Amino acid sequence: MEAVPLDNLLHIIATLAPALFISAIFVYVAVQIIKIGLGVVKYAEKAARINALLQSALEKTSGERVTLVKFFGPKRALPYIPYKFMSARYEAAKEGKEPASEYINHIPTALYIKFLRNLVNEYIILDTKFPNYLISEVGYDMIAAQGESKGLFMILKDVRLKPIGFIALYKNEDFTRVDLEAMTRLAASLIPYINGWDDRKAKTGFLHFILAR
Repeated sequence: MEAVPLDNLLHIIATLAPALFISAIFVYVAVQIIKIGLGVVKYAEKAARINALLQSALEKTSGERVTLVKFFGPKRALPYIPYKFMSARYEAAKEGKEPASEYINHIPTALYIKFLRNLVNEYIILDTKFPNYLISEVGYDMIAAQGESKGLFMILKDVRLKPIGFIALYKNEDFTRVDLEAMTRLAASLIPYINGWDDRKAKTGFLHFILAR
């Protein structure tokens, strides 16, 4: 085989370099697009399952709506709930009910310290007709803003028992044992889908703004 002169080899490399560089960029971009596409599919599947769980829980109760609220932006300086803000990410409501999750969007957790301090270890019930300000103050405004008078709130914790959000059942009548049992099962069923949620990515990631709900 005839050897290629070094000058010719360098010329060939110099000629092909731009094409190889462009090809590498194309492959990289294609891989990223595929990853984003797979992420969208995975997100959609997870969202569908979470919505189905909320809808199933709502049907087992006499409530008006069920909401899943997630904490975001880790901040160790905050007591009880070490996060900067919270947002309602999922909601199931009775037919004819207007979506109300928009009222709980990017709310600073510092405003709800009393509410969260009482919620962090178990569940609490708030009744706007008979408010107990030792339990919460602004929490009653959260219920009224959604058009109901009572709220059953239950903390959500990951496998390390770290608070990561809460679920809420809203209604106008008194809560029953069936309501409490349905919400307890819902909390347990949701953990596999929300455990390990990267709060920093959820706050700043590209898909967070595309798929906000």
